Amino acid sequence: MHRMAEPTTQINRESAHHDVASHDVFMWVIGKATARAERANSTVAMIIFDVGNVPNVIDFEWQLGERLAHCARAYDTVGQLGAHTYGIVVDDITSTIEIEAFAERLGDALEVPILTNNGGIVLPTVRASITMLGTPTPCNHL
Repeated sequence: MHRMAEPTTQINRESAHHDVASHDVFMWVIGKATARAERANSTVAMIIFDVGNVPNVIDFEWQLGERLAHCARAYDTVGQLGAHTYGIVVDDITSTIEIEAFAERLGDALEVPILTNNGGIVLPTVRASITMLGTPTPCNHL
């Protein structure tokens, strides 16, 4: 049996983000969550989203981390995959209604105006895709 090595990089709590995992940690979590879902005959979702029309300021990253922390459940994993590309691994999905509601909360939280360092206001845009992983269930038909 092949075991995935645990990444040496932990969630970067010292950065401007609030508990946002690095790319390597996020990929490791996807592998573990998928294996767990297959063993438990359950489903896990991965939401990948790009945030556009954003200011190039540190304060944006802090505000984004705050918003993601309020959307994700304690056992979900949020990761930064690129400059403005993020992902969330959502464990224990039981229905399409549940993941659609989660994605809608995410969109609502991210499409709120952002205050820039100089007092300006920017309205970000969000594009997301949802992938269901694990044992095939009726909720895999998004």
